[in-house]
Amino acid sequence: MLLFTLSAVLLTTVLAQCPKRSVLNPTENTCLTLIEVSLDYFEAETSCAALQGQLLKPTKAEIELMRKEFNGKTNATSIWVQKGSASTVEDCVALNSWVNVRKHNCKDKIPYICKTNAHNQVAQDFQQCVSGVTCPPCPECTPPPTTKLWCSTPDPCPSCP
Repeated sequence: MLLFTLSAVLLTTVLAQCPKRSVLNPTENTCLTLIEVSLDYFEAETSCAALQGQLLKPTKAEIELMRKEFNGKTNATSIWVQKGSASTVEDCVALNSWVNVRKHNCKDKIPYICKTNAHNQVAQDFQQCVSGVTCPPCPECTPPPTTKLWCSTPDPCPSCP
């Protein structure tokens, strides 16, 4: 049984792919992707959802994985992570110095970490999408605007018809 479980974990790790600036969490088969574009909490939350993920709600093991991967490789000292429950605009949480989670003003613009499923079929598409992140996603409309999901410049998003 142990050999079967170990084989399954190794096979998942070999087959799973994550985009650049990510670390694989093999126990959950997820990618933890550091996006160094500074957004406010709600923009970061929307951005992760557009990437078919969510802001990371870090466990101690995930904090350790990220610390080993990213500490010293980025200038980011605070990074948005998922808040545990509904709270006020001033009461979001950020991971500080790859050590612990603290309250942070939701309006501040800082980098963030998205947690997504690791799928080798979509890793390349995800990487292209992450590479294009330069501003928050444009608002969804009915019908949607005829532009890419991500703004290519700091210009405002197109208005809805």
